[in-house]
Amino acid sequence: MFIRTFPVLFMLTILSLQPHKEERFLVPMYPLICLNAAMSLELLRVISVQISIISKDVIVLKDLEYGAQCFSWALVFISSLFGVSRSLAIYENYSSSMQIYNSFSGIDTNQNELSLGTSLKKHITNILGIDKYDTKDIKSDLTNSTKNVCIGKDWYRFPSQFFFPESHRLVFLKSKFDGLLPGDFIPVTHNNTIIQSTSKIINDTNCLNKFEPSHVFLGAPEDNCDYLIDVDFTTQNDNIGGHPIHPESNQDSSSEIEDFEPVFSRIYDKWDVLECKKILNSDVSPLWVRSFYFPYYVRLVLDLIFRKKDIDRWGRICILKPISKK
Repeated sequence: MFIRTFPVLFMLTILSLQPHKEERFLVPMYPLICLNAAMSLELLRVISVQISIISKDVIVLKDLEYGAQCFSWALVFISSLFGVSRSLAIYENYSSSMQIYNSFSGIDTNQNELSLGTSLKKHITNILGIDKYDTKDIKSDLTNSTKNVCIGKDWYRFPSQFFFPESHRLVFLKSKFDGLLPGDFIPVTHNNTIIQSTSKIINDTNCLNKFEPSHVFLGAPEDNCDYLIDVDFTTQNDNIGGHPIHPESNQDSSSEIEDFEPVFSRIYDKWDVLECKKILNSDVSPLWVRSFYFPYYVRLVLDLIFRKKDIDRWGRICILKPISKK
């Protein structure tokens, strides 16, 4: 039994000793956790049989087996219920950070074709026998019409480049995060294959998670960005000009972090809000809202019991466009 549970205990020990902990580090353990749960239920059945053998005059084996079986099914049902509730909560609270990127295909009316890679397009046209297909012309057209989608303090919410139309690219803005942000692959051109692009050695990165200035844009976002993704957890009265007001700070002065991380959607003279979706502010939300999904009326009852306000826990994630580029 110890040999079967040793991998989980070993990995749990290693991960517990790490100074930086994230839930995604547990992904390799999930199958092992399920295996250990199944072994625990089987062990419960074996224990019930042994107890009935020892005290056969007091406890009937059939009753113990039935009780163990009922307990196992109840445990499976409850864990499944918690799992479904957890999945629904994640979707309800945070899916907008992915759904907001689907809006780009409708914002630009000139996006009439699917976001297929250049090499894939060339392969398809070769199969169809279309000889006049020129990847060089397509690449130059994409370069001329490239849209920069910027993201700053909420860089970690970006799901994937696959959510963008082909002519859009992600640009990181400077924020208080001082670690290494992702860089760009070498572009695939008419004389450069995908394998060469993804395997080429680059020098603007490191294995120490140190900040790399070439991976961020340090200028004015409204001059370089065609669009900007911004998350706003403030209320209408607690910020001025996009900078949150702290009780201990002077309104006339802003810190370096505030300069790097303004609420762009509140800077009305520079940015126009195109579309917004609600997103949960986990910092001010109660545990039952962050962790599990409850029907609306159940949440109302819990809010009344614990004196919480629903309006305080929701922010918005928005697509912005510079007014100067309208």
